[in-house]
Amino acid sequence: MRTLVYTIYGASNTNGNSQMKDIMQSLSPEDRETVKSQLQSLPKEDRQNYISQITQLDYTSMDSAELTTSIMDILGVTTQTTTTSTITEGSTFSTYA
Repeated sequence: MRTLVYTIYGASNTNGNSQMKDIMQSLSPEDRETVKSQLQSLPKEDRQNYISQITQLDYTSMDSAELTTSIMDILGVTTQTTTTSTITEGSTFSTYA
């Protein structure tokens, strides 16, 4: 597992690698795993390109959800958002086709 972490984040402390580490730490644990698995599924050459794009994000001004959405947009992964609505008693709902 440690080798995998070094592969994704980079073993050195170069600017891009430390930024990627900071970005990943800004994500929720679930989102971190999702991003990690998406990056692992890429060929090494593509992964470096995507990491370069991700590290250009201004992650300090984003919350975790915005950051996750931005990363998934870069990776070309569609994210689903769940909306919840409440129908009050006595209201009607009609659909016309």
